[in-house]
Amino acid sequence: MGFGINYKGLDGKDFAAYQSLKGTYAYNCFQLHIDQIPQDPYAPPGTGIFRVRVSRAEAGFPDAFFSPIRRVALRDYLARQFHSACKRFCPGRRGTGNSGVITLATPGQEILGRTSIHVDEENIEARLFLGLPASGRRINAEIAQAMLLQEFPRIAESALIAVLPT
Repeated sequence: MGFGINYKGLDGKDFAAYQSLKGTYAYNCFQLHIDQIPQDPYAPPGTGIFRVRVSRAEAGFPDAFFSPIRRVALRDYLARQFHSACKRFCPGRRGTGNSGVITLATPGQEILGRTSIHVDEENIEARLFLGLPASGRRINAEIAQAMLLQEFPRIAESALIAVLPT
């Protein structure tokens, strides 16, 4: 699953070449939407817009979790799961600025409706930061490939897909 991206062709190019990655990519059980990519590896995390979306049916959480009051708790729980999975599966900064980081807003100790997670009648969506890797202002395609094809799928599947007793 390489999405038809020529990673080797991006390697060593100026960071702006990452703009070619904008679009929607289908994984096994979810989609990655890359809406906006920072122009610079030093840009603050909020300048990129990356979303992972999984259908409610695919996520497998019981319908009772989607009542208005329980939705707040579900969003909080999913934000905590996603943040924890990022720490578990992503080694962290690798390169210049925010390179090599996959994360979302760090949840506090209170149970709140997190804006980093959106839940509606059809989908669950995590809004995350993905720091595409660079050395200086040059693309590091090998790390980008590992992030998008290995680390990111592990994070999304472990955080957004329910593991319920049978």
